[in-house]
Amino acid sequence: EAGPSRAEPPPHPYRSAVTELASQLLRSLTSRCLDRPDDADAKGLLEEFVRDLLLLLGRPEWPAAPLVLTLLSKLLCRRMERKAEVAVSRRDSKDAKAEREEQAARLLSLDLLGQILAAVVAQRKLHADAPLTFPDDKDEVDEAAQPTDAGEDATCVCGRGYDGGFMLDCDRCHRWFHGSCVGIEAQEDDLPSEWFCESCQLSRAVTKQRTTISRLLSLAEGGGGPSEETVDALCSEEEVTKQLLLNFLEASSAEPAAAASAHALLLCQWHFDASEQQQPGQGGAVLCRLYEEQQAAHALRCRGPHELRAAHARSVPLLSRERILSASRKLLVGSALLRRLETLLAYVLLMLKEPQSSARTKAIRAISGVVTADPSTLELAGVKQAVHLALSEPSIAVREATLDLIGQHILSQPQCVPIYYEAIVKRLGDVGISVRKRVVRILRDLCLKEPGSPHAVDACRRLVSRVVDEEEVQKLALRAFHELWFLPSSGEQLSADESAARCKQILSVSSRATRQSSEWLRQLLRKLVTPPAEGKASLKEHATVLRVCGQLVSQLKESLLQLHEAEAEAEAAEEA
Repeated sequence: EAGPSRAEPPPHPYRSAVTELASQLLRSLTSRCLDRPDDADAKGLLEEFVRDLLLLLGRPEWPAAPLVLTLLSKLLCRRMERKAEVAVSRRDSKDAKAEREEQAARLLSLDLLGQILAAVVAQRKLHADAPLTFPDDKDEVDEAAQPTDAGEDATCVCGRGYDGGFMLDCDRCHRWFHGSCVGIEAQEDDLPSEWFCESCQLSRAVTKQRTTISRLLSLAEGGGGPSEETVDALCSEEEVTKQLLLNFLEASSAEPAAAASAHALLLCQWHFDASEQQQPGQGGAVLCRLYEEQQAAHALRCRGPHELRAAHARSVPLLSRERILSASRKLLVGSALLRRLETLLAYVLLMLKEPQSSARTKAIRAISGVVTADPSTLELAGVKQAVHLALSEPSIAVREATLDLIGQHILSQPQCVPIYYEAIVKRLGDVGISVRKRVVRILRDLCLKEPGSPHAVDACRRLVSRVVDEEEVQKLALRAFHELWFLPSSGEQLSADESAARCKQILSVSSRATRQSSEWLRQLLRKLVTPPAEGKASLKEHATVLRVCGQLVSQLKESLLQLHEAEAEAEAAEEA
């Protein structure tokens, strides 16, 4: 006879209350606004809602923003997928108006999704540029030292060093800081008896986390001491960063009610994450007990007098506003919203295959926003696919805009040059004159940035084909060679290395030219040596060009002499 069935555990409050409530709110809002895309008020309401969410993204006081944006992006993607089923359901009714409204709703969804993607990658770039880093442990230091003593670090955060003014040292690492740089003046009556720099606040947070985790593990193991490996696993930088966010919210006095709500929501979310990951040896149960204990203690302090909360705030490690934003971004990059980045890009990519040019144009605009926010996204598979699709777009304006996007950012991402180079040079044969001109500018900039790279030599050879193009493109190509070879990068003449590199490039390019196809070089040289009609600036540039030409001729003569000497030595060696 079967025993009594075990009751299913109740759903976690974060899933049954927080996530479900947010989902219901968003379904109601998006349904109301997207079902009436021609209603300016409804459309404006949704756009303002998304704009506000993006402003709050990454702020510790608003921990619900990443969750709401994750759920909203899913709803927007579903709306963009509705085209096929709508077409089937309305094929018989031929309701053209309804189909237009649905298309408008899908385009609005695409616009909003593009804004979300751009904001998300911008946060990721901020984290990459200024990450929250934890310091290494410090060795023993001399506590009686002064900032002028030998071996003391008095660089401060400003890097100026000791300037005779008031400085104070960190009570842990003993690095010296100007009082004005850390917001402490020498005239203050209540100078802190103990002060820690921000790097050591992070170290204090690690120590405090290890103490708390060790205590909880000892209780779980019946008083036995936990292993160092177990403590290390539960005192990761991520877990310490979470505690720093809680400390900041506890110390917040501007909006205590809002801070308390944010504190509770974060603990609820982390408790859910830890409970979902409970496996033997992973310590999920210990983290759950930690969050439960912290929530109970926080609730008790909130019901107590203000002095109790203030005393607790003074006893815990605290970071500045700037560093706490870095801490918030550190947690954001590991969130579900960032993990879905490639998936969301795939939905934008699908819109590039739409028959309507308006959808394709908006999709390109969304990709442009992402790349502008973080040029390193040019390496993402979804962005690469989108760019290659856009360069095959029938619209000349879209192809030109795509090349303009690549040209703006590819030079700052040299690792992306091999990815897009062939697609760019392929557009040299584009039917659009404006597209060909944009390619010439990109290749010119590439050659100026990396004159010795293999792509630079190949780009010069390909530019030769444009000197017999339409007059506008021809002028641009000739001007490119003018800048590449006959204008110094700085000053009024070439350095020895520059002169040698340019001669090598000129020989490499001209060696491939036949008598007929080398006419462009004669034209270019003829224009260079012909004096300009008027203008001081033109005359000055002409004089510089002639000076550079003289250097190049001298370098070519020197190269020929060296080549002749090498050949003579080789012949002498053979005869011997």
